[in-house]
Amino acid sequence: AGQGARSGAAEEGASISVRGLTFSYNGHPALDALSLEIGQGEFVALMGRNGAGKTTLLKQMVGLLRPRQGTVLIYGSGSTPIDTRFSSVEEIIRSVGYVPQNPQALLFSDTVRQELDFTRRGHDQPLGDYAALLEILSLTSHAERYPRDLSVGEQQRVALASILVAEPQILLLDEPTRGLDYPQKKALA
Repeated sequence: AGQGARSGAAEEGASISVRGLTFSYNGHPALDALSLEIGQGEFVALMGRNGAGKTTLLKQMVGLLRPRQGTVLIYGSGSTPIDTRFSSVEEIIRSVGYVPQNPQALLFSDTVRQELDFTRRGHDQPLGDYAALLEILSLTSHAERYPRDLSVGEQQRVALASILVAEPQILLLDEPTRGLDYPQKKALA
């Protein structure tokens, strides 16, 4: 990939700056000198065939994978950008929320409400009333249900809620509409 769409975006308050990112799995390139600037308030859709590197890029942005070459800088609430090469995932997720392709990877509590409580505790945030968030995601009637017993679309929405409840500044969604019907997709947007 070439230069990002906007040069100098980091200086203008970019949320994420990717520069010269290269990554391979067992010698098979997944990302090759990728550069990308994503500014505050922007919505960006990554599109491409399976194996194009979309998930690899998202995992780089949240620190689950580390650059072999290049940098990923996260501009969160602090004045100093977070360099994912040298930062813990715990530090990165204070600014970046990530919902993976498989929502079950995030679901392990006994109820939907406990999932949200767990996230809030993990971010040193007080527990709260989740009624508005559950209503927006059509999960109100599932608040006391076991998340893994829900449909794929419901699990996707619970995973999203469990990330949104921490109020991240940056939100990364990997295949966010999987299992959602049209009204749910519209609500997500």
